Amino acid sequence: MFSKSARLSIHEELQRAKQELSRTQRRAQLLENRLRNNQRVFVDFESLAKAVGHLIVSRNSDEAVREALALIGNGSGLDRIYLLRQVAGGTQGGVIDQSHTWINQETKAQAPDFQSLPFEVFFPHWMPNLKAGKPVYGTLDNAPDIEQLTLTKQGVVSYLWIPIFIGESWWGVMGFDLVSQKRVWHPKEISGFALLASSIMEFIRRQKLEHELRIFQERHEMAAEAGQVGVWDWDIEDQRVYLDATLKSMAGFKRHEDLEDPSTWESIFSLDSGGKWLDGLRARIARGQQVFELDHSIKHQSGHKLEAYSRGKVVYSEEGKAVRVLGTTTDITQLKAIQNDLRSARDLAEEGSKSKSEFLAKMSHEIRTPLNAVLGFTTLLKHTKLDSEQGDYLNNLETSTRLLLSMVNNILDFSKIEAGKLELEQKPFDIQASIDTIMQVFGDPVIKKGIKMKFHRSKNLPVAVITDPLRIQQVILNLVGNAVKFTESGSIEISAGWVEEDHGKGRLRLSVKDTGIGIEPNRLKAIFEPFTQADSSMTRRFGGSGLGLSICQSILQVMGSHLVVSSETGKGTEFSFELLVEEAPEEVVHELEKVRESLHSSKSAPLSSGKMEQRAKAKILLAEDNALNQQVISKLLNRLGYNAVLVEDGKEAVDALKRWEFDLVFMDLMMPVLDGITATKIIRETLPPARQPVIVALTANSSEEDINNCMAIGMNDFISKPVELEVLEKTLIEHLDMAKEDAMEPDDSNDNTIEFSKISSEKEPVEEEEDASFKYFDPDYMRNLMGSNSEPKVQDEFSIDAIEIFLETTEELIDSLFRCSKTGEWKEFERAAHSLKGTAKTVGALDLGNQALQLELWVKEGHSGNRDGDIEKIAEDYKQLSRELSRYSDMLKKSLRHIS
Repeated sequence: MFSKSARLSIHEELQRAKQELSRTQRRAQLLENRLRNNQRVFVDFESLAKAVGHLIVSRNSDEAVREALALIGNGSGLDRIYLLRQVAGGTQGGVIDQSHTWINQETKAQAPDFQSLPFEVFFPHWMPNLKAGKPVYGTLDNAPDIEQLTLTKQGVVSYLWIPIFIGESWWGVMGFDLVSQKRVWHPKEISGFALLASSIMEFIRRQKLEHELRIFQERHEMAAEAGQVGVWDWDIEDQRVYLDATLKSMAGFKRHEDLEDPSTWESIFSLDSGGKWLDGLRARIARGQQVFELDHSIKHQSGHKLEAYSRGKVVYSEEGKAVRVLGTTTDITQLKAIQNDLRSARDLAEEGSKSKSEFLAKMSHEIRTPLNAVLGFTTLLKHTKLDSEQGDYLNNLETSTRLLLSMVNNILDFSKIEAGKLELEQKPFDIQASIDTIMQVFGDPVIKKGIKMKFHRSKNLPVAVITDPLRIQQVILNLVGNAVKFTESGSIEISAGWVEEDHGKGRLRLSVKDTGIGIEPNRLKAIFEPFTQADSSMTRRFGGSGLGLSICQSILQVMGSHLVVSSETGKGTEFSFELLVEEAPEEVVHELEKVRESLHSSKSAPLSSGKMEQRAKAKILLAEDNALNQQVISKLLNRLGYNAVLVEDGKEAVDALKRWEFDLVFMDLMMPVLDGITATKIIRETLPPARQPVIVALTANSSEEDINNCMAIGMNDFISKPVELEVLEKTLIEHLDMAKEDAMEPDDSNDNTIEFSKISSEKEPVEEEEDASFKYFDPDYMRNLMGSNSEPKVQDEFSIDAIEIFLETTEELIDSLFRCSKTGEWKEFERAAHSLKGTAKTVGALDLGNQALQLELWVKEGHSGNRDGDIEKIAEDYKQLSRELSRYSDMLKKSLRHIS
């Protein structure tokens, strides 16, 4: 047969043939797999093309996405496709919103449930790649542990997740998976699915934009219709005009009517100037305007005209040629009518405001000045030799004058009453004493007219009730004043009645009845209107502002009452009002009775003072705008024997120095018109050397920087406010080169003696207030401003005057802080804070002064903004402070009455 070598050769050939056959089979299997994959990719791309085409033509977004997923799923042999969007929620970032899902019904796969799972918690290893735009794919056995656990619960065997972005923001993923078999994902397949994901996302975005556009158009149409704003568009090249439905409706046309011809548009619109509408537009184009506004009218089909306002924009081509003009038109007919009404009302209001301002300015100058003078001379008279009767007259004079001054101040503050900012006190009101004072005020004119004036009181009338005495006195004073003014003969009767109610409360009824000229019935309501009298001729005949009854009514309304008037022409008038009040406690009544006895028995003792001729010759100018500081410094100067000329701002100081020579000027730094720094510079630059005065700065700021600034501009010295007597005297002696004198040492060598009443430093013991402690101010600090060695009576009188002026001026400063904080007038804000700081420290209110200092420094450092919280704190503290100061002032007055 075959030789051994031949058999070996055949065996080797067979082995080689088997190996070649095996290789051929493997190549065939590989080719078969490649063919199968290519067929699958072909099917994928075919279904992909159908899905994308379906998205392009579909109008319903949800339905289109579902059908597109079905097309790609059925054509790709997949089990499930889903869209997973990241929405806000959870504690680890966004959570999953499973918005769309497709399931292959033939495989009976379970629907996946990724809803509300936090992406970062359940897919932590995939998230970096997905957010970087990289797909994740594979089989369950090669997924990370956490993702593998999640996918197992969802039945996933093979998976492909394509990240989806809107713009640069990651939106979520589109997932493809199989639950029955493993799958090797072909790169082209992955690219195709990524294209599908992008197409679906673009479709959803487009549908969302179209929806938002429809909503916007609907809102625009509703807004245009509601606001009567129409839209127009003029195509210059095609000479066609578009007018929207709102604009057509304005002119009386229907929506479907064709108004594209510019001539039709021009027949509807006409310029207020009388020119043609299109000519007006062409003129603005010729001037190169891009945006313009026009007032014009619209001619309605019915014949009437509408007032209108148009705002337009010219669109230019790249060559600079105007190709379109488009704009909006608003019906302003009603607005114009309202503006005309408001203009008329404003003119009337300005006329009334001007009259009011002129009146208040005149009142301020003509009445307050002489009243202050009366008070000043009354104070001087009290320090002269007086018998008991003269003392009584003088006390009544001072009380009446202060009451009148308080009334005038309230009249000047009428705007505050109108604004509802009137504040009331709750203090004992001595009914008999108050009525007696008011009757004494009008005693002289009543006697001259031969009128009888009497006071009738009910038997059960309390001695005193708790209310606001000043406001009640102001009302009665006004009513009695009117009665005296309008009564030529007969009588005036003031009545006080009392109807007791529960728990010490009752109704106090006060009335003023006269036999004067009366008021006509049709004028009774008008008399309570501001600046109005029953008859305009009365102003010419009797004088008066016509403001008094309005103020009285406003005051009583704040107090929970109102004026009632009954009148008969030619026979007289009666005004009355009732107040629900409490009776004053017995201890208060007892104290009032003691005060009455003290007033009737008190006698003034003659006192003398030293002559200070040398000091009296010194020429001193005081430049200070704050009334309280003027009062304090003037009193201190007088105490030392000096007199001063007062000016209220830096300009007045400069003018005074140009006209007269002064030895020394006290210059406040914070003043209106011209501040102290600027005024000093002008003085140093303009006055000749021989007329240069010593200039001493006055300010509440005592920092080293402030002192250096004053010295740098030529000031000679510096005094911090509040000014103390010893510091003031030392400064005057140093700069006026005088020998120090005892201000109270008698000197009979001078014939021009000013006699001061000598006041005993020993006081009779008086009952102290139940609670004499004070939280918001330091009484000793205020008293020591007159010098720690000053006599107690002098310190007390100074404190009373300082408190009175502080209470009169502080509220206005706080109002200025509020106003300037809102309007941004920071220079005025700083000035008000500066003034408040100084005046507060003058009455020993150091905490309030420091609060004002903080506001002043805040502005000085260049800050601005709302500080209402700090100002409200100041206002609240001032309320408490004013109560304490009033209580302290009453204690001092009571104490002074017991001095023999």
